Amino acid sequence: MKIANEKAMPRDLNIENRKLILDYMKDGLPHSVTEISNTLNISRQTVKKKLDFFGKKNLIVSCGKGNSTDSGGKRPEIFAINPDIYFLCSFQIYNLVICTALFDFSGKCIDQCVIPHKESYTLEDYVAILVSGIRTLISRNNIPPESIYEFLVGNNGLVDTKEGIIKKTTTSPHWGENIPLKKILESQLTEIPNIQMENLIALVSAHVLTNSKMAASRIIVLYWGSGISMRMIEQGHFSFTDSPVCGEIENMVIDFSNYKGEHREEKAIFRHMISEEKISQLFSQLPKEHKENILMFQNNSEIKNDLRLAIFQAADSGNEQAIKLVEYMADVFFAVLMNMVVCFDPQYIVFNGLPRQYHKCFEQRIYLNFQDFLYFQDVKQQMKLIFQLEDLFEICLFGSHFLMQKHFLEHNTLYEDL
Repeated sequence: MKIANEKAMPRDLNIENRKLILDYMKDGLPHSVTEISNTLNISRQTVKKKLDFFGKKNLIVSCGKGNSTDSGGKRPEIFAINPDIYFLCSFQIYNLVICTALFDFSGKCIDQCVIPHKESYTLEDYVAILVSGIRTLISRNNIPPESIYEFLVGNNGLVDTKEGIIKKTTTSPHWGENIPLKKILESQLTEIPNIQMENLIALVSAHVLTNSKMAASRIIVLYWGSGISMRMIEQGHFSFTDSPVCGEIENMVIDFSNYKGEHREEKAIFRHMISEEKISQLFSQLPKEHKENILMFQNNSEIKNDLRLAIFQAADSGNEQAIKLVEYMADVFFAVLMNMVVCFDPQYIVFNGLPRQYHKCFEQRIYLNFQDFLYFQDVKQQMKLIFQLEDLFEICLFGSHFLMQKHFLEHNTLYEDL
């Protein structure tokens, strides 16, 4: 929509254009007035006035002159979001490491502390490491505490994000349940005004939205470790979080011939059928020579001595016995995918976790199964399977920045007149 006269612009449209422009510039890159105008289909005059508006709030700064066009001419002035308007901190706990990271507002990781994680750490140890980590980063980068907008804590488990409570944590189950971590941190980090809690699947999902081509799509994000976690994203919004939908997927009965119905821990349940124990059982039935050929890949796997990852690597290298084991896992996983596709009709399914780097054989088998599925014979045209190849550590880091920046940009006061 071309806007020629801003004075005549309705207030809601005026605010909406401000939001569109600031959202477009959140990538931290320099942009010219003409580029923003052409991309958002907003008049150059309106774009310039909006940039002046954000400039007065110190949100947008001039970056000097950009390159001239191919035809020559005057070099345009370029603008970017002010990276020092606020700083953002994140903290994640994984099975192997604990990480505290400091970002400027544009997404640049300024500094981070990474220490080994020990299963013996108590909740008190965890809190002490967290508080020490953030204060160390603030101090050695000479950043005033009041310049920290948000501190986001990510944990692998079930998190009540509204109340800031860790209901359960799979990383350190000995901590117990219903841990009011947000209140604990607020009492110790009084200099940080905004502390939020999330689980790691939310950070993984947020990373997907950094791809602007996918931001307006319907996406299912999967994380496959010991079980399966899921997030549904609908046009940039998390439609489904930790809900019964996710639990029922993880606890789906796949093999009724091995199901007694006594409780959900039956071996016929999805997460048990692709568990380390189940794959080890199938692996043990192979002849000795075939097992030795697969185990050759174990030391090269991403996680040492992880049998499933060794099997994925061996399969992608053409080992026939490993291919059969991966096809078994893909067939079990397909039952889950089929239900997701029927229920949610996603445009993308994004994989993280176990199959993400060893996906060639796995992906081929999934697509083959979809070809035999009546409603999705042309699945490659209707839905894309995407494997996030980045390290989970990096994915969660930048997913946390995306969420914190999003929280900031949702404040209506940013778009109101001074």
